[in-house]
Amino acid sequence: MSKRFDTHAHLSSQEIVALLPSPNYFLNVTSQPSEWLESIFFSSQYNNVLNALGIHPWFVDEKSEVYFKQLEWLLQNETISAIGEIGLDYANTNEVNRLIQRKVFHSQIVLASQYQLPVSLHCYKAFDDLYNIVNKAKVIGVLHGFNQSYELAMQFVKIGFKIGVGGSILSDKTKLNKTVFKLPIECLVLETDFPNFKHDGQSLALEQSVKIIDKIAQIKSLPISTVEEYLYNNAMQIFKKESD
Repeated sequence: MSKRFDTHAHLSSQEIVALLPSPNYFLNVTSQPSEWLESIFFSSQYNNVLNALGIHPWFVDEKSEVYFKQLEWLLQNETISAIGEIGLDYANTNEVNRLIQRKVFHSQIVLASQYQLPVSLHCYKAFDDLYNIVNKAKVIGVLHGFNQSYELAMQFVKIGFKIGVGGSILSDKTKLNKTVFKLPIECLVLETDFPNFKHDGQSLALEQSVKIIDKIAQIKSLPISTVEEYLYNNAMQIFKKESD
């Protein structure tokens, strides 16, 4: 049976139980400190669920750095697979907020570099600043929710990032379709952002992942089995979990 690695999901206990029969792996990303311990607990209970701890740019403020000692303690004492979901989001923000975002993001990137962990990155209208910070830190990871040009994607690919392909590819009107067509299959990973999607009345990560893989195969004129294998192995390269 084919294996899949969903590199970006937001899971709760009920959702995890429903997904366990599958041969899939999931990176359970967090958005704020209140989710960290629950994410660690889930990953300790289910060997196909990896955790990512971080503070999403929507939730940063002047007090965010208070949590960095807690985060570092967890990195030292628990099994953590990645830092995320972190990044920059300049939608409807002022310069003070952007400054705070950059400071908090940089601090989390430093921890990722120090502990040699991959990152799951969120970015909106802030790619120049994001690139400058991660490039200097020499970290690798996944650029989540990417829907930009091939040229921009390759800037991140060249410094060790994979491009997360999610539900937006199911629309033929996005930049992502052209970008995926041009990018080598070795650069792509699967993500669903489960449960933050709604497509054709479905809200199941497994069904969504099948649709995404089928669409990639169609765009790149490759067999579905080939696409599945590449997406799985590409994710393994980033998150360093041995294949079985």
